[in-house]
Amino acid sequence: MLFQHSCPKRTCNCLYNMQVILMDHVDWLSDKLVKELIDTLAQQVIPGGVVIWRSASLAPPYAQVIAKAGFSVTCLQQADNGYMDRVNMYSSFYMAVRKAKKV
Repeated sequence: MLFQHSCPKRTCNCLYNMQVILMDHVDWLSDKLVKELIDTLAQQVIPGGVVIWRSASLAPPYAQVIAKAGFSVTCLQQADNGYMDRVNMYSSFYMAVRKAKKV
């Protein structure tokens, strides 16, 4: 409960949008911690909220976990034809938008 403990449940929906930047740390998490992080994001990010991250992988497996949690996931850029940044540190850049919850 590493992530859920540090992110208390929202008590108001006064935000019109929410933005979360994960960078590449999700690459280093165990499957259990990835699931916990994504479950926490699904609870905290309001519909229309955006999560972005970079990865050392061209297709990080946790992108599918994020999609299954109610996000629309899009790969914005891949380093499949050379490099993506000046230091060749990342292979992909993703964005996930929280879908509206089904009523």
